[in-house]
Amino acid sequence: MGVCYQVATTLDDYPKWVASLESVQVLDPGAEGLAKQAKFAVGAFGKTLDYTLEYTHEVPRRLSWKAVAGSVKALVGSYTFDAIDGGKRTRVTYKLSLDPGFPIPNMIKKASTKLIVGTALSDLRKFTEKPDTLERVQKLIGAKGAEGASASASVADTGKDEQGARTDIISAVFSDLSVVPVAAASLAEVYKGTTRDGTVVAVKIQRPGLERKIALDFYVLLKLLGLAQRQFKISESLEIVEAVLDEVGAGIFKELDFRQEAAHIAKFQASILKSPL
Repeated sequence: MGVCYQVATTLDDYPKWVASLESVQVLDPGAEGLAKQAKFAVGAFGKTLDYTLEYTHEVPRRLSWKAVAGSVKALVGSYTFDAIDGGKRTRVTYKLSLDPGFPIPNMIKKASTKLIVGTALSDLRKFTEKPDTLERVQKLIGAKGAEGASASASVADTGKDEQGARTDIISAVFSDLSVVPVAAASLAEVYKGTTRDGTVVAVKIQRPGLERKIALDFYVLLKLLGLAQRQFKISESLEIVEAVLDEVGAGIFKELDFRQEAAHIAKFQASILKSPL
């Protein structure tokens, strides 16, 4: 069994690296330490969600789960582990679909789900690469008689918030990139960069944690509007307010996708090149 798979399936260790976890209880330990069912209490969307997950193991490549009881309406997820760099590193892909079972604007639900995924991948990586974790996990693997286990582990997650996951891409494109920003650009910061061919460029990088901050702002605003509605009877229903917030929030989150902005810039540039002006 691989190191990453072992870490992901050792549920008793989750409180050591899953930041939002309030409690975990293994209900069915299964065979060889591969739990079949476990009960969780997790902080999310400003509340505590409690649910029981049923696990499906495809050792050592995939761990999947679904909620079979609890307060959530639906929860389905999986970790997929792929060896890269000749087996020296592991790419971890985390997929999650979550419906908490109570009204919440779609843009907040999407942003919060993305935040959960990104944070989990980052925390999994940090915990897995700790020397004491590697030593302990290797002993467990050895005790189970697993063959071909690596003596070390390095995780390359799919989360875009992890700086280490972007280092190779940055070095492949730029020969130099300023450490501190040289200008501000609304939702982003601007850095001075030099590409591999010597071209000096302005690099627009989104401000750290921006998506989480915006989601939290809209969540608080929704709560305040609900309080105002109950206290002052300013509206018969919050449905219209929620719809407006959802639409505005969706537009803002589209602006956070710089790929769309890049596509618009390329389209504008192409149209200007065709212009006789």
